Amino acid sequence: MKRSTILYILIGVMLVFTFLTPLRTCQGRTADVSMRPQDKEQIARLAAWASSAWRSPAEAVIRSFDTHEVVFLGEFYKIREHALLVGELLPALRDAGVYTLASEYALSESQADIDALIAAPAWDEAKARRITFTWVVTWGFQEYVDLYRAAWQLNRGLAPGERPLRIVALGVRQNWELVK
Repeated sequence: MKRSTILYILIGVMLVFTFLTPLRTCQGRTADVSMRPQDKEQIARLAAWASSAWRSPAEAVIRSFDTHEVVFLGEFYKIREHALLVGELLPALRDAGVYTLASEYALSESQADIDALIAAPAWDEAKARRITFTWVVTWGFQEYVDLYRAAWQLNRGLAPGERPLRIVALGVRQNWELVK
């Protein structure tokens, strides 16, 4: 981009902020919405129900399998606690009869590598990182490597003949040439 173009853009932005003051357009306004009166009995019933029905995130996920064959866990990307929760859930999921965790954070073409990784007699950190970086080169977060390790550790603790946990890769290779 030419310097003159950048200069014109900067001048334009300065003029907008000087004369139109977009940051102040919402200041000084009063609320036009008023709340209707609340039914105190209904609030008390709802609060009692919420107190009795509360479950930890892990309990809520495990109990979801009582009535659902497939449970999707949505997460915001790159939040450590979300990935850690999934890792912490693995033993309880397996105890509840859930033997498969599907993940969008691995390429389906890496499935053989994932199966070999979590069935191996020894942990291979480099292989776990390679699988993670293969999905998207900027996605090598430790928490996702730790998820593979948690599955590997869980499978190491099983008695011979017990069904192991499997991580199924759902990701597809992106064709970045098509992105405009």
